[in-house]
Amino acid sequence: MAESLTFLPAGIPHLGKASKLQRLVVSNWPKEPHWYLSVLSVSPESQRRGHGGVLLQPGLDAADRDGVGCWLETQRESNIPFYARFGFGLVRKVEVEPEVPLWLMWRPPA
Repeated sequence: MAESLTFLPAGIPHLGKASKLQRLVVSNWPKEPHWYLSVLSVSPESQRRGHGGVLLQPGLDAADRDGVGCWLETQRESNIPFYARFGFGLVRKVEVEPEVPLWLMWRPPA
């Protein structure tokens, strides 16, 4: 008798949450043209050494040259002061799920 095995890729159970997150993020994007900061990450041992600013600044400069604002979301409230130093202001806080916050931030062109 042959046995039937079903393999489920590890990420499949989280697909619904990821889809909900994507819909929430896109539905809150600004309507005007803007640059979107998708991901910025610096390893913990390299933080507080200016690396994040070095990574961020060229994009902000280009957005300013284009005369458009910048948009981002962060899952860590502790990141808000970092982005505020670069001119980002908090637009709103939303929840992907209860107890899973997302802070939405906007920076107008300089």
